[in-house]
Order: sequence, then C-alpha cells, then structure tokens
Amino acid sequence: MPDGTIRNAPHIANETGQSDKVMRINTAGRKVDMVESLGYANGELVKYISTDASDPAAAALENSTYTPALNAAPTAGGDGTDSARATLAALVNGQTGISNPQRQGLNSALLDGADPLNLLFWTPNQGRYSPLWDVHLAQWSAAAVAAGSNFAQKDRSQLLNVVGNHVLTGPGGATFGPAGFIVNCPIISSN
Repeated sequence: MPDGTIRNAPHIANETGQSDKVMRINTAGRKVDMVESLGYANGELVKYISTDASDPAAAALENSTYTPALNAAPTAGGDGTDSARATLAALVNGQTGISNPQRQGLNSALLDGADPLNLLFWTPNQGRYSPLWDVHLAQWSAAAVAAGSNFAQKDRSQLLNVVGNHVLTGPGGATFGPAGFIVNCPIISSN
C-alpha cells in the first residue's frame, strides 16, 4: 500500500474446510488462532505463519494451502524493492536433535518433528521485505557435515559468507539460488 502497509489475506476457511494451521476460529469475535512457525532473520528468532505454497511438497511440509498460481509473483531471484519476493534459505542437511542449539533444516523438521528454522533474509521494517518468500534450498558440503561445522544460520550476511566459500551450495553442489517455488509466510513477531 502507499503507506508501506502490506496486506496479506490468505484463505483460512471456506465451505470445503479450513487451513491446517488454524487452531480455532471465533467468527463472532472475528478472531483466528493459528499455529506459528519459528525461523531466523537478522540474527533474531522470528515467528511467522505459513499459509500458502506454490509447490505441493512444500505445501505438505508447511501444512499450508497448495496454490500453484502464487509462483507467478515477480521475480524469481529478485530479492529487491522491485520484486514481490524476498529470499528464504531452507537448509536441507543441518544439524539435528531437538535440544541441539545448532539444529536447523528440513532434515531436522522431518526427524525431530520441529520447525526447520528457515532463514528469512528481511524483516517487515526493511524495504526489501515481502511475505512471499522465494525459497532457496541450501545444502552443506559433505566435509562441513563430517566436521560438524554445519552450524545454524541466523543472519543473511553470515549465510552468504558461507555460500561464498562454497561450503553451502544449492542441492547437489548446484549454485545457491531460487528453487522455483515460493511460500507465503508473513512474519508475525520477533524477539
């Protein structure tokens, strides 16, 4: 909006059912309680809600609505003030263990049954922020995993430094970049 307000109005319920993220709906009070996910942005823990994904596997992992048309939002890899998308790094092979402070990644989400602790590159008070996250899958090198140096990434600059050193790449050693799908995950709060 002209004043900087970002409006995000995903479907939470209709005649076919309700979103998996909805815990309670109070229609009289016009309130909805939704499950939040934890992640990182700018070195801080943030809470966000996952409502939609343009990929069926991502929608299943996020318990969100599959919305393939969402992938038409401009521009894959844009991550600038001229793009509707912002970068989200989803690590695929971080450390695991629910009590491990270095735990992070899709593998941890599956094995530990907890949030993957994705790294969101921007926060709502930054000009490049968008709730439409351009997912960049990131894989630690075999050497980093073997050495136990696949530490949780909590800050964009920290992650980009590790990417620049080729310790973290796209899956299978590919260049770190957009995976070809987006998720709608507005940040609700931060510590």
